[in-house]
Amino acid sequence: PEINGTPRGLAWDGQYMWVADYTYRRVYQLEPSSGQIVNSFGVPSSPYDLAWDGSGIWVLRSGADGNVITRYDPGGTAVAEFTTPASPKEYSLAWDGTFLWTVTNQVPATVKAYDTEGVPRYQFGGAGSSSYGGLTWDGADFWFSPYGDPVRVDSGRAPWLSVAPRKGLVDGKDYADLAVSFNAAGLSDGDYSTTLCVSSNDLETP
Repeated sequence: PEINGTPRGLAWDGQYMWVADYTYRRVYQLEPSSGQIVNSFGVPSSPYDLAWDGSGIWVLRSGADGNVITRYDPGGTAVAEFTTPASPKEYSLAWDGTFLWTVTNQVPATVKAYDTEGVPRYQFGGAGSSSYGGLTWDGADFWFSPYGDPVRVDSGRAPWLSVAPRKGLVDGKDYADLAVSFNAAGLSDGDYSTTLCVSSNDLETP
């Protein structure tokens, strides 16, 4: 295909291949057997990576502060968007069927999950000592491509734990109760542990 810039980012939607062009700020939809361009659309800044969620394409692109994650419909219309923290910046993008996952540009890297409204949900430290390149989800765990051989890392998810409500508004100097539930069905005997992360837009204690 005639993609003359810098391909950076790849996604598969079950029929077509999607490629991000970092230099010319475009996203291409390709017919895989012939390599022909089916469709393309421009994005406001240089894209780093892509993720297909089953009906739309998410684009992780550069931003003035934090990087920006935008969801486009297949025709190229933006339908949702949020900005990641300014530091450390986040690169690489994957979709696990529920959340969007990114990798921070630091050593060691951190893998972070967001819901589709941009609310942080999970995070865990990376494996190895290098910042990561590509990121993908195999249905159970993550695969990274650091500066070396690909690495498979346990996702650290805790399907036996749930929290409600998952989000809400709390007035200043007020508080909100959260219900934490455990479901041991299907679990083997043993000790289980995880970490709950709570984030907010409070400027003093985010």
